[in-house]
Amino acid sequence: MHGTLNLYLSPAFNYTWRQASTLIAYSQGLATHQAHRIRDWIHLYLATGKLPVHIIGVNDNDSLLDDEDFALAIKFHLQTVCAKNKHFRAQDLVDFVASPDMQERLEAANIQKRSITVRTACRWLKRMDWWFGVRKNGMYVDGHEREDVVAYRKAFVKRWMEGYEPRMVTYDNDGNEAKRPDGDTFKLPERYLGQRFQLIPVTHDESTFYKNDRMTVASLAGFMHL
Repeated sequence: MHGTLNLYLSPAFNYTWRQASTLIAYSQGLATHQAHRIRDWIHLYLATGKLPVHIIGVNDNDSLLDDEDFALAIKFHLQTVCAKNKHFRAQDLVDFVASPDMQERLEAANIQKRSITVRTACRWLKRMDWWFGVRKNGMYVDGHEREDVVAYRKAFVKRWMEGYEPRMVTYDNDGNEAKRPDGDTFKLPERYLGQRFQLIPVTHDESTFYKNDRMTVASLAGFMHL
């Protein structure tokens, strides 16, 4: 609208009303239909004094991603899900749009179409530079031979051999008792005189497994544009 009025009212040019609007429409990569809409918007403004409001969801070509705030909220949500699960589904995006918080924001923005399908979610993911592919392992750096790690390991092994293991009952590979220290070995320092102390090693498995660990393909993170 602003560009059309500038061209039409400028004394440097001799454009007609239709020519000015058509030139602006083509500069936007559109055609005569857009020029007609620009003229309608200007007539509406001259008649009512109100600027036209663009409502996402009215036209077929409208997309929720055209709103930068909504697009950014969606990207942050997908990154959060991906950081937690290493992947996400298109259904996760559908559920996010249907969440109470997003529905409240869509209603406040006067967006008429407030839900999406899985197919639409897939198109959005492609538009936001996410892709569906094989998940690859990250880079592994072996730090076992660093000087500080080697020094700590040697000190721990010495402490284990000299101070811990002599006070433990050990077993062979069949689970039979192989060695039991004598009673004197279990004695504590002088301040605990009369008491005995035996070390019992307790081990645990720190491995954590998730139901999706065997998945080899997933929606993977693309590039986030801020």
